[in-house]
Amino acid sequence: NYKIPPMPEIIFNDDLSGAKIIANSGRVGVVIKKIGRIGSSKSDYYEIYSLDTGIISKCTKVNITNGKILPKLRSGVGDSYYDGQKPNYYKKALKMWGHMIDRCYDTSHKEYINYGKKGIIVSKRWHIFSNFVEDLEMIPGFYNWVSGNYELDKDYYGSKVYSRQSCIFMPHKNNCLLRDDYYNGEYLFTLNH
Repeated sequence: NYKIPPMPEIIFNDDLSGAKIIANSGRVGVVIKKIGRIGSSKSDYYEIYSLDTGIISKCTKVNITNGKILPKLRSGVGDSYYDGQKPNYYKKALKMWGHMIDRCYDTSHKEYINYGKKGIIVSKRWHIFSNFVEDLEMIPGFYNWVSGNYELDKDYYGSKVYSRQSCIFMPHKNNCLLRDDYYNGEYLFTLNH
């Protein structure tokens, strides 16, 4: 049984640090840190951690930028690789997923104090973006989210976990009513699922 070594701490010493990348082979990695030039090279090198194997390798910036760079997740949590037919809401879902992951796990995120610091987490299944996309259509209010200004909410069911079973989509104004500082012990509205 091969156990993948844990990812080392990301050193944010360059604009690529923390970026998720996909190699042409389909392997997914994270840029750990900028190393600088090696020998007579004219290009900077970076350390890359493979999420598939745990192997750390070196790669030039040119080779990284020629590949596909995924949204930066400073928390180091989650895998944003997606290998399916992209739905029309793919970009909207990717933005929502990255924001959810970062505010729960990135201690430098401006909203971490209201999420991760309060013990709010994302289900292990949803750490993988493709699982998140697969589950979206099963969440009440999904079609309202696709076509309008609805938000993913975990407070409606009183949960501290973002998951398919604990979330719904609801209008922003209703979502605000469920926040701790607005909640008065009674919900003042109902949702049509």
